[in-house]
Parts: sequence; C-alpha cells; structure tokens
Amino acid sequence: MRNKELANARRKMNLTQSQVADKLGIRASSYQRFESGLRIPRVGMAIQLAHILNSSVEHLFQFSTSEMDKKES
Repeated sequence: MRNKELANARRKMNLTQSQVADKLGIRASSYQRFESGLRIPRVGMAIQLAHILNSSVEHLFQFSTSEMDKKES
C-alpha cells in the first residue's frame, strides 16, 4: 500500500525523492520503496525521516492492524 503521508510530507517540504534519499544517505530507489509501500524503514531511519520532513513517525507511518497483517502474510 502506497504511503501517501510520506509523499505528502515530502512535497510539503518542497523536496524531491532524491533529495530526501541524499539526506538519509541512501539511494533514491531505496527511498522510493518507502513511498511505494514496498518497504518500511527501520526505526532509526523512520526517526530521521520524521526529522527531515518536520513530522512525526506516528503521522508518517500510520498503519492499521489489518494493513500490518497483510504485510506479514
């Protein structure tokens, strides 16, 4: 499931995916997987993302229990 909150927060800060990836020290393709919902960042990276995007981890990565169940299957 696409992470709309993450993409919206990035756009609100007027940053490209590549710029956010550079700030995190990762490849743009890795960051794109976070926004596309193919990957969930580790806790430390999620905290860095929240700081870069002037948001909170809770806001950026809102998952319902049903969404988490789908990812685990």
